[in-house]
Amino acid sequence: MTLQSQLGRCGISVPRSASKLALVVGVVFASIVVLHRLTAPRSLQESSRHGNDMVGKTVQVYWPAKREWYKARVTKYNVAGPHSKRGIEGTHTLVYEDDSVVNSFLHTLKYHVVYGRELVGHLISIYRPSLGFYKVANVTAFDGEDELHTVQFEDGGLLKLALALEDFQLIFGKELEGRVVEIRRELRDEPLYASVLHYSQYKGTFVLAFADGTLQDLDLKGVSFEIVHNPAAVHDGVMSGCSAGSLEGLIPVIEAGADESKSKSYDAAVSEAGGQVEKHRFHSAAEFKEDPLRGAMLNFVEVEATPGQIAILNQARIKFERGLQAHIKKDLDVPEGWFPCGSEHQECQAIDYCGDNGKFVVRFGHIDFKWIEKTIDRAKFPLMCNSEVFGSDPVVGRPKYCELKCDRDEDEVKKVESCSARTLPFIHELAAVPLCGSSAEQTAADEAERELQAAVMPFCEVTALKHVTDLHLDCRYQQAYANAKEVKGWTGKPASTDWIDRAFVVFFAGDPTGAHAGMVTNLIRSAHMFSRYPIVVYAVGTTNLAEEWDPVAFPRLIVFHSNGFSSEYKNKLRVSFNFHKFRSMMLRIRTGIQLDADMLVAKNIDRLFDATAKHSSAEYPYPILPVHWMSRMKGADGYSEAYFVPYDGFRIRWSHAHPTWTYHALVFTGQALMAKLDPDLWKTWVNKVTFKTPEKIPQNFVFEDEDILNVLLWRNNATKQWCKWDVEPSVFEDFLTQNSNLPGYPDNVWYKNGIPLMMIGMHNTKDPIATDKLLGRMRREPVSNNYVYHQGTYFSNPFDVEKLEHVHCLAA
Repeated sequence: MTLQSQLGRCGISVPRSASKLALVVGVVFASIVVLHRLTAPRSLQESSRHGNDMVGKTVQVYWPAKREWYKARVTKYNVAGPHSKRGIEGTHTLVYEDDSVVNSFLHTLKYHVVYGRELVGHLISIYRPSLGFYKVANVTAFDGEDELHTVQFEDGGLLKLALALEDFQLIFGKELEGRVVEIRRELRDEPLYASVLHYSQYKGTFVLAFADGTLQDLDLKGVSFEIVHNPAAVHDGVMSGCSAGSLEGLIPVIEAGADESKSKSYDAAVSEAGGQVEKHRFHSAAEFKEDPLRGAMLNFVEVEATPGQIAILNQARIKFERGLQAHIKKDLDVPEGWFPCGSEHQECQAIDYCGDNGKFVVRFGHIDFKWIEKTIDRAKFPLMCNSEVFGSDPVVGRPKYCELKCDRDEDEVKKVESCSARTLPFIHELAAVPLCGSSAEQTAADEAERELQAAVMPFCEVTALKHVTDLHLDCRYQQAYANAKEVKGWTGKPASTDWIDRAFVVFFAGDPTGAHAGMVTNLIRSAHMFSRYPIVVYAVGTTNLAEEWDPVAFPRLIVFHSNGFSSEYKNKLRVSFNFHKFRSMMLRIRTGIQLDADMLVAKNIDRLFDATAKHSSAEYPYPILPVHWMSRMKGADGYSEAYFVPYDGFRIRWSHAHPTWTYHALVFTGQALMAKLDPDLWKTWVNKVTFKTPEKIPQNFVFEDEDILNVLLWRNNATKQWCKWDVEPSVFEDFLTQNSNLPGYPDNVWYKNGIPLMMIGMHNTKDPIATDKLLGRMRREPVSNNYVYHQGTYFSNPFDVEKLEHVHCLAA
């Protein structure tokens, strides 16, 4: 029997020639629906959803008159019938703790189900208010005396919770097959109803048949849904009684861990039924909090967009599928020289920067039709955007708006003492961040401030170097800065007490529409997707930033500006741009992760903050770098002949210049920068601290940041380095499928069995569009908790890897 004919028996008519846009609507159990609607009152229809499944459960019921919760046990469901008592049909019998018995319509009560030991061993999706989204957890134990469940989260964290008072859902599998579910959507009042045909253990998704006949492959994790116990009462297009067993052999059962080729047979079977496999994921409240831009877009599509606007978005979608993302971005550029200042019948505000001797050019109309242009004196603003002001209606019957002419080659930059409450377009306010010097009381009270001052004062005290300490906060990101700093309260003026506990830092310079800006955009996205900590962009010599760096879309993005090194240092001393890495680390951040533009972070990256705070300390005041994929030591590995470093002071294997640090490492970082900018001052500085004059660093080890970092760490007898957490994108994609044949990068000195890989970050993400696609995949697909790889095995506990033979790196 074909899948089409079997689905036909279940009430779905699906021809082989089904259209991609719609499938034929099935007529399901019409006689049952009609009979039920003729015989069942509405209240009974509603209460029947709770049905016999509630019998035997304990509930907490809220009594409004007494403003108290009372515990009761559901002992019976009173089904309508010839022998049932009148007036209690559709009610449940509740026996309270004081032995009182009440028959109640459960659907009219405010109540919680009190779960006990029956939840142990189940997976749940539970909302965590402190994080703002749902997390998956396993219920591991139940304390009957305190009525608390122990739940273990994916990251290993344990909590004891009264689940009766929590917002959570059970995560179902094959037991949902053959059931009807009611799916609630965040932005619509009406629910969707569907019958569950099949569950794929391999993909973790369900084949659902909806009331309109469409067949969808759906991930129910994070979706708000309930099992419907009487589907005929709620929707006449959904079938019940289509047993999961009747589909066996038609949709293949593929166990978890099966290879990709086998999973394709699953897709093929569903395709045969519906003509396509339509992948769909309903958004939830969690998505709005973890990705505000996505939430705003979903809201626009579902609530606000007109059919014409949907058509335009569809054209963009088609271009996305054809790989024309760059062309779409170019098409969306705002016409140069004009700034929208108000819709029809709204006020248009003047922007003084755009005026010419107190006069402003304003136009009224529509970009696709016609404009009326007028020159307006400053005194007449705010200006009403309507036909009365402009003399006539340029486009009758169409919505119109006003635009202000602002034809400037560059945006105006204003250095201010305090940020304005509202920043204006075309004017970039930069508020100075104090760095050189702080009060004696502050340095005495805050060890971190003492370390920072010790790191920056050698630059502050030399006129030729003081420009290195120049730093300004971009006021467009002042809200993120205010939220991130430890001392709450914001006056608009950065202060020397504004320490941030933890943050990522990336340094950047270049065209805001160029490839490097695109790389940083993807990095910022990944930090917002997979971390709860802010990300700081240290922008060098540029105030024009990428349009995508929207502070609303990225609420944890902070941007600082610096003029960078003077031309004397850049030209005469050949100071590479990469030495801004050291300067970008010398900020008021207690624990930091330094990133390059061509990097991404992934799930579990926040563990690296915890590990850094532990290992970079007063006893070990150095940054910690990940092991490089090349040893760089002559004769140590297959790359050493071509890329070896002619240095005899190796202490640990060559490290990649992606440091993590705490404030304890700030002095070392400042000295590393000084070693490049002024070797003589560096010698004096080190001698003052250690009472020893350091040997000059060989010239061939001062060209790049990575060279100096490795040499200075060796000279200081540093012993710590991270297992490789900055893997190649291709290696990370293999991890997503749990490929057990990944590169190990062994050498014959330190890592004879290869380097353990921590799948929490990536390096070399130089193609912004390809990286954007990878981020989409990382968002959609579940990521394994076994995120540390070594010698063909994945580990969930990173510390298990540290104990292995020939492993000398730290895991997180």
